[in-house]
Formats: sequence, structure tokens, C-alpha cells
Amino acid sequence: MAPEETCHDGARLARLRGEPDGSGHRPGHADPVATVGEVFAERAGVLNLGIEGMMLLGAMTGYGVARATGSAWLGLVCAMLAAGALSLLHALVTVGLRADQVVSGLGLTFVGTGLSAVLGAPLCDSKAAVARLPELRIPVLEHIPVLGPILFARTPSSFSASFSCLLRGGFSTGRGPGFTCAP
Repeated sequence: MAPEETCHDGARLARLRGEPDGSGHRPGHADPVATVGEVFAERAGVLNLGIEGMMLLGAMTGYGVARATGSAWLGLVCAMLAAGALSLLHALVTVGLRADQVVSGLGLTFVGTGLSAVLGAPLCDSKAAVARLPELRIPVLEHIPVLGPILFARTPSSFSASFSCLLRGGFSTGRGPGFTCAP
């Protein structure tokens, strides 16, 4: 790897070289889950601007644990625990100490971003393969032309992202099941 190439722009460099990196659809799976979680938190009266920091720290932790242990599931659990620890810190500061939620959330974004960059930098040096979550396939439905592989042969994280969006759209409107445009 040339000195100017870092792990942060590795996927971009692979695309520029015409090398498929196989991750075109994967990066966005956590975003809907975090967004729906924040929607529920805001409905409860909590503003958390630290979600990005929590996601970055969780991603770095999950990757590091999966790489060290060879277990993607253990990496996933540790990622949730790391993000949950930052969330607990936010709760302690805003509820326990009655600090401003905006300031605490922005602080968590800075802490999570900084910790993931500093602690995750050594993880970028290796080109070792890391365990991945298995792809789940729904036997009959995955064979539907065009839509089958897209909707019914996916990783657990993509199924959870779809489910969280359906949960938010279908059941949290206060009007029962169904999609509405009203908040």
C-alpha cells in the first residue's frame, strides 16, 4: 500500500482501480436501525446527537473483536455493547447530571469518532480476512426472479434494517398497522 493510501479510502481506491470490493450494499445497513432507534428516543423526549460516534465506536469494536476471535457473532455482540456503553454515558450525563442533551450528544460524537480513529488505526494495517455474518436465505422465496435474491437472500443486519423500517412505518404511528405520511 502506498503511503497516501489509508484504510479510510481503501474502498474508494479499489473502485477507482476497477477492483470490486463487494461492499456496495453493505455500508447502509446500520443507518436505518440507528435512525429508527433515534426516532423512538425522540418520541420519548431524548435528543441524542451522538449516534454517529456510537456507530463508529461499535463498528471499530465489532471489527476488532471479529478479527481477533474469528467470530462475527461475538463481534456483533461486542459492537452493541460498546455502542450501548456510550449510550449509557449519554443517559448518565443528561438524566443523572441534567446536562444539555445537545452538548452531551455532540461530545459523544467527538469521543466515539476520536476513539474509533485512534484505537482502530492499528486494525487498518492488516489484510487478513475477517469473519462475516452468514447470509440467510428464505428457501422458496429466494428463487423469485429479480426480487428473490434482493429481498430474501441477505445478511441478518440487512433483515434487521428492513424490519426496523417496517416497525417504524407500520406500528409506531399510534394509528395501528399501516403506513402514513403523518408524523
